[in-house]
Amino acid sequence: MKFEKFLKSLGGHGVIYTKGTDRWLASTTVLAKIPDSMVGVIAEKITEIPEGLRCFIDNDISNDPCELVKAVMPVANGGIKDCIRIFATESGDIRIPIANDEYTLIDRSDLLEINRTYNSVENTFEPKALIVREYNSNPDEDAEIVGIIFPVSNFKEDK
Repeated sequence: MKFEKFLKSLGGHGVIYTKGTDRWLASTTVLAKIPDSMVGVIAEKITEIPEGLRCFIDNDISNDPCELVKAVMPVANGGIKDCIRIFATESGDIRIPIANDEYTLIDRSDLLEINRTYNSVENTFEPKALIVREYNSNPDEDAEIVGIIFPVSNFKEDK
């Protein structure tokens, strides 16, 4: 995940969440792990990470690998900033839309997963967030979660 680009886009706004010795910088749609080497990050406030966000980091058993499958321009004469990127699991049964601004934060080498929840009323799985993991060259270690991107809430995909 391109942390420096995310940091620059916030311009001092946002919140720093702490989880043990880890620090996470958050906007309304993105949560990015602050690299250990970065010590001078400015935000509006610093607080303990809420349980709702902590679960995305601690409980990754609800994640399914995914990939970019589609880009949609919801506004006919819109610019690239209006583009919505659709990620889907291999089976295509779980799909998540994210805004183009958040898409630009993803590195080519990042591993992507959809965090999902079960909807017992409709008997389906629904996406909660796009999880961004940084590739780890050590085969004995899992790829580390470095970002969480939340879906575009008002977007309905035409299938």
